[in-house]
Amino acid sequence: YTLAGSLSTGTGLWTASGPGSAVFTNPADPQSSVSVDMYGVYTFTWTETTVNCSSQDVVEISFNSDPQLSGAILETCTPDGQDYTVSFTITAGQQPYFVSGNVGGVVNGSTYTSDLIPSGTPYNFEVFDILGCGPLTIVGQETCDCISDAGDLDLTPLAVCEDETATVAASPNAI
Repeated sequence: YTLAGSLSTGTGLWTASGPGSAVFTNPADPQSSVSVDMYGVYTFTWTETTVNCSSQDVVEISFNSDPQLSGAILETCTPDGQDYTVSFTITAGQQPYFVSGNVGGVVNGSTYTSDLIPSGTPYNFEVFDILGCGPLTIVGQETCDCISDAGDLDLTPLAVCEDETATVAASPNAI
């Protein structure tokens, strides 16, 4: 994060307090970048000193986690094998979550479930939280098994010459 202090005269110095450690690229630069090793609220103090005079300004900044994937991505095929849905659980960040992508769906609490996706069609989703943190990018593709019932055929081998036609009858339970 880049701080937005200003120096009128003299010298200045950034200091920080918070749940973790803060590291400045240059603590004497009023517009120094800072990184933290732990999420949470930090207090940054810019102290400016001129001869025998000193003044301070304080700012609080909240460092938040991006949304994260919790567990596996579930790709569930429909019984006919023509379509599938994608579902996943989101942690970290701050609810509510927003999911956009090439397929619609619904976020219920921290779980996202897509609308039906045709088998073999790729999907891609981006997840953001209420603070705009993200994106968590999720991509993939599922090809469902072909579901059919050809019935039962006689397993006895047939011998057919090249100029003959073979006829095989399917059982009555074939689709």
